[in-house]
Amino acid sequence: MMNKVVVCIVLFVGCLFVSYAQAQGCCSPPQWEVLGYETNSVGIVFHHIFYDSINRLVRWDREGAVENATTIRLQTFANFTSGIEFLYYPDVNECVTHWPDSFTEWCYGCSVGQTYLKNITVDEIECMAWSAANDEMIWLSSVDGCLPVLYEYKNKTIIFDDATLAITNPSVFVPPYICKASPPL
Repeated sequence: MMNKVVVCIVLFVGCLFVSYAQAQGCCSPPQWEVLGYETNSVGIVFHHIFYDSINRLVRWDREGAVENATTIRLQTFANFTSGIEFLYYPDVNECVTHWPDSFTEWCYGCSVGQTYLKNITVDEIECMAWSAANDEMIWLSSVDGCLPVLYEYKNKTIIFDDATLAITNPSVFVPPYICKASPPL
């Protein structure tokens, strides 16, 4: 009888620890890429994100109704080591240079101002739900791997899928030649 009580206590404490750790948050693996599908108030946008925290690089490709109902393609190349971000519009072969925001790890939880809501299952993926900005922003991250699953803000929802835990081609972070000649704004 005593052994059963000890086992129950150990299991209970273990569950509390896991729940507490999940509620504190998590950070994604250092390198990955993922596809995304966005619906917003003006249309649909397809996303392809490449993330490399080791080298502090992010590339984010978007195609669709990014700013209005007109379909555009936009590729963002952010190099947080050099402090330069390029916005490249391949359809018109134009590049605009910006100074990127400061680099932050792709994390979820209290360390980035998010509140843990609950665990839910979406398409057989166990997820943690997070909120911020007075519950106007909602994120879902996978329990296994802490990868993005969903982002929702006002009239925008992005569903992420097909994550790869590596950068399959490191040259994706090299901006087009025209961007190298573009002066910063």
